Formats: sequence, structure tokens, C-alpha cells
Amino acid sequence: MSCKRLVLILLCGSMALTFLLFSSISSDVPQSARIVGSQPDDSLPPRPPAPLHVSQETTRVVISGPLLEEPVGEVDLKELAVGRTPQDEELKRDGYDKYQFNGWLSDKIGERRRIPDTRHKTCPSQFESNLPKASIIICFFNESPTVLLRMVSSILTRTPLSMIEEILLIDDSSEMATAAAAAREAIERREEWRRAKISLHQTPKNEGLIRAKIFGAKMAKGEVLIFLDSHCEVNQHWIEPLLERIKGDRKRFVTPIIDIIDSDDMRYIGSPVCYGGFDWALTFKWDYPPRSALVNETFLISPLKSPTMAGGLFAVDRNTFFEYGGYDDGMDIWGAENVEISFRIWMCGASLEVIPCSRIGHIFRRRRPYGTNQDTMGKNSLRAAVVWLDEYFPKFIEARPHLAATPYGDVTSRIELRQRLQCKPFRWFLQTIYPSLLPGNEPLMTDLQDPLVANEGKYMIRMLNSSLCAWIDSSSSHISPGSRLTLRACTSHRMDTWKWTMNKELRNMGSARMCLDSLVNLSLMKCHNQGSHQEWHYTKDGKIYSAAAKKCVHFSDGKAAPAVMEYCALATQFDILRAQSEWRIRFFIRISDRTDGMKRRILQTTVLRQLTLSARGSLVTDRAGSTVLGEPVAAGRAVVWRTDFDADPDRRLGRQSSWSATCREWKRVQLKMRRFG
Repeated sequence: MSCKRLVLILLCGSMALTFLLFSSISSDVPQSARIVGSQPDDSLPPRPPAPLHVSQETTRVVISGPLLEEPVGEVDLKELAVGRTPQDEELKRDGYDKYQFNGWLSDKIGERRRIPDTRHKTCPSQFESNLPKASIIICFFNESPTVLLRMVSSILTRTPLSMIEEILLIDDSSEMATAAAAAREAIERREEWRRAKISLHQTPKNEGLIRAKIFGAKMAKGEVLIFLDSHCEVNQHWIEPLLERIKGDRKRFVTPIIDIIDSDDMRYIGSPVCYGGFDWALTFKWDYPPRSALVNETFLISPLKSPTMAGGLFAVDRNTFFEYGGYDDGMDIWGAENVEISFRIWMCGASLEVIPCSRIGHIFRRRRPYGTNQDTMGKNSLRAAVVWLDEYFPKFIEARPHLAATPYGDVTSRIELRQRLQCKPFRWFLQTIYPSLLPGNEPLMTDLQDPLVANEGKYMIRMLNSSLCAWIDSSSSHISPGSRLTLRACTSHRMDTWKWTMNKELRNMGSARMCLDSLVNLSLMKCHNQGSHQEWHYTKDGKIYSAAAKKCVHFSDGKAAPAVMEYCALATQFDILRAQSEWRIRFFIRISDRTDGMKRRILQTTVLRQLTLSARGSLVTDRAGSTVLGEPVAAGRAVVWRTDFDADPDRRLGRQSSWSATCREWKRVQLKMRRFG
């Protein structure tokens, strides 16, 4: 056998041995561990955290490294939701009874699934480095095991490990132990749960959601606390925008947009950008920005100031949370704690924001799982009202009269907290943070005066206690659609003169076909005679009110800015004045040279008396600014005469008029008049 042939045989044998060895190793790995997105097997060694990839073109970094990979493909919910046997229907009913949502379908979905990315397309995917680590606190009571596990799995799939200090699962002494048992087993058997420092804790007794959160917050170690509900699923890049805002200001409380997980078919549905509000019953509600904002891409991804938070989902610096009093531990179970902490945030010097690029889905159940017959929402709301509403407390009792005699516990510590933090009054909160709730924002019918339409007269709209009137801002004498409303000195010029028509329109005399319109930016638009945003009312307290916009005309910065629509309680007050026109009247007095000063005064008095009787005007000043009455009138001297439009000297006196007089020496007085404005 030749040497070449021997080398060839040895080489082939070596390759075959390598192939067999590789095959035997591969066969020991479970098939599921090699499928992208499937649950890793506990026998596999832990996957090392992915490194930070630093961009060379920016100071921001792309942070990768969640503990689980995103599942491949979406779950076919329509197929899974079909009940094929009577047993399926029985299990479905049982799921609703236990969890107040379709627990049977949730079990069929399993612990992991892909959900749609509902963020706006321009939301960032790169974030600041060195963001603070968070303790994620998840409280639960009688929760579905698969819902709880799916919540944790979504965090491990869509959250960089470098941002997780720990995940605290707080079992509020559930009556059903299935969810706690499933979590305990996962902690014991799953490496990724241990690497994320997930721990399970149980309250000594059933405390209710509010005190269970306090229980979890006290044992948390992270720089930031993030409170989440157990029946949620986090979306892509949910945590980074929250941590960025807190890093920028440690006194920010930040909340995500809460998407909807349908309680019946478990669909994940994106929510519009909105923020939190409330009514006088202290019931939380969603408020929505104006339509003009929703077409602005910058607005759709920018942090949004929110008067209140929805409740269970928010992030805050740990020290700030406790400095501001945490949750009120005198409240019971659930309800109104979100509104109370929102008052405290704003009134005591912090801020509350909704972050549109952070999204978390939430199952809105048919009812809360705590089986208590107490009205904890009412009691907690009353407690918050006593501490925070000041002189507006009667508005709360008016909305909830049945709570007037309800005991609400000792609030001494909360009042002392308010004093220690030097919190602002509730009036400040209404005027600055939530003016839409101010009393007087929507005038009653009895508060509206009839529009000033006598003979469709013409008026000036003057800011109360000032000499400034509403003008149309136009760079030329021509008025075009979209012209804005500004303030200038009152002059009875056509640009600051208005006709209040029988249709309750405000038509500027600069263009009789243009009406003041509140739909877009409070501007002049072509009159359409349909009312709506072109219908205006004058209130008894001097506001100009649009029922369509439910707001009033307001100048926020004096003469520097155009008028806007504002809540009526904060809006500018106006006087409505009959418009007047200035006429400069030049007297040409033809008299003999023999007329002396005394006769000139007699002549002047006669002429002015005739003007007063005929034109019903009032003398203002002469050219030099001094009163004319009582002074000799020289030939050709000019004076300024003010008269209203309905007493037009052109119409009443004519361009040239003469009167007879008792003085034989004078022959004729000629008046030449020119209108100003």
C-alpha cells in the first residue's frame, strides 16, 4: 500500500469519527431546545448575557440580552377559542368563575406567545447607557397560573437583564394556591428565573392590593420600583423609556400606555395615546388629547403630562416613593389609591407622565377578585377627599352624598405628611394641572346673555379693565381665512369692530363674510350659517363662550400671543361696547371781518349745539388735544368728533350743512367731515 493511499484512508476515518461524535452530542440535546422561541431545557448550561453593542456614531447604546428569545409566529386565537366538547364549555365557564376572564383559553395559549408591537413606528430602539436597575413588583391574589407565568415570561423575553435588579412576586395570601405553586416550581427548576432574581413572597394575611404593594416595596432593593399587575404582558422596549425619564429627573412618576388584552378572546389590542383624569366623585377616567395633536408624530412619542394615573402600572425612584409617603396604608383593599397618590405627586412638587413608547397589555376583568362586600372604593375616595380637596370637599359630597357619614379612619399622619412636604392647595392643582374640572367651565343656560343683536349692531370686544380690544391680526388690509385674534388698543377701526348676528355669529367688519370659528386655532373662517363652532355666547361674568368647543376665548399672554380656547373658569373677561367712529370735522366759518371774539363764541356754541342735537355725538378733543368748547373757533380749525355708527353725520347732516343763527354778522358755516376707522 502506497503512502498516499494510507494517508487518504486515515483522513477519511478521522472525518467519519468526527461526524459520529458530533451526531451523538447533538442527539443528547432535546429537540425543543433547538427550536427558536421554545422553552429552554433546565439541563442546558445558562446562556451568558449578551454584550452591549456600542454605536460609534452616537452616545446612545443598543442594549440586547433578554433571557428568553421571542417566540416564532403568533398564536391562532380563533382556532384555540373553539370549544369542541361539552367538557371544553364546562372548563370555559369554570375559568370565568375563577378569574373573571377566559381562563380556559389562557391555559390553551400557554406560558409564552408573541404579541403585536403597538408602539408608534418612530419610537426609538436605542437608549441611554447606565440606566438604573429596577425592582419589578407583581402582586397577585387568586390569579390564573398561566397568566402569571406568561406575565413573567414576557418580562424575561422583552427586558434586558442588565436593567432588572429583581422580580418580586407578592402572593397576597391567595385562597387558591395554584399560581403560587406554579411560580415556586418555576423558580426551583428554571435557570432564567433564578438569573433574573425572581423570588416569591407571601403576605402574613390577606392585606388587599394596596397594602400588598407596600409590603413588596419595603423589601425591594432596586434604585427604581416598577409596580405591575399580574394579568399583564409587557411589549417591546417597555422598560427603557421609563428608566430614561426617571434618570433625567428622580421626582418623575412615569406610567406606560396600557394596551388591552380582551378578557374573552385574549386578543392584544393597542390603545390610543391618552392620559388620566377624574371627576368630582374621584373616579378615574381616561381623557384624550385634541384631534390636532393625534396627527402630530412628535406628540405621539413624547412624554405626556397626566393629572392622574390609571392605578397598578407605574415606575418611580425608590427613595422618591417613600419620601412622598408611598401608598396610604389606611386605605383598604383596592380603589382610589391611584387618584390619591396622583394628587400627592403634583401638589407636593413631583410630576406624573405617560410615556407613549412604553406599552403594557392588561386584562380588564369583569370584576375584581377580592370577594369583599365593603365599598372600599367609596371609603378610600372619602379618605382622599378629606386630606386633599380643601374647600372643594363639598363637591365630592355632592357627587357621593351617601358617603357623608361614612367612617374613613384616622388621617392625621397623611395631613402631617402634606404639611411636611409643603404641598400646594387643591385650587392650584385644578388651575394648573386639571383645569377641565374647575367649576364654571360650562356655563348654564341661565348664565348666558342674549347676544347683542339689536339691529345687528356693531361692537368692540374690550378686555376687562384695559384699553385693549380684540383685533384681527392681518399684515394687510385684506383678511384671509385663518387670520388669528390678537389684542391692540381700541380704536373703532374695522379690524376691531364686530357684528353679533342673529345666528349668534361674530363677524369682523374687515370682511363681512368671515366669522370667528373655534374649530381650529380660534381663527376667522368663511361663515357657513350652521352655528356649531361659529356660534358664540356672552356670559354674565364677561366670558365669550363656544358651546361646540366647551371653552371660552382667552388671551394667555396679553398682546404677545394670539387668542386661544381655554376652560371658561380660567378665560379672559371682556366688556362688549357699542362701536364708535371718530370723525374729524373742519369748520369753515364765513363771517364778516367786523365779527368780534364774543360773537365768535356765540357762533361756536350755536354750531356745536346743532351738531349735538342732530348727530347725537360727543366732542372729544381738537388737534392739539385740548377741549374746544368755550374757545374761539378760528376759520379752518379742526376738531375730533366721536359718534356711533347709527348716528352717522354723513347721513344726518350731509357733507355741507348750514344753520341760521341769531348773529347777523355771520353768513354760513360749512362742515367737511372725514371718517377715521
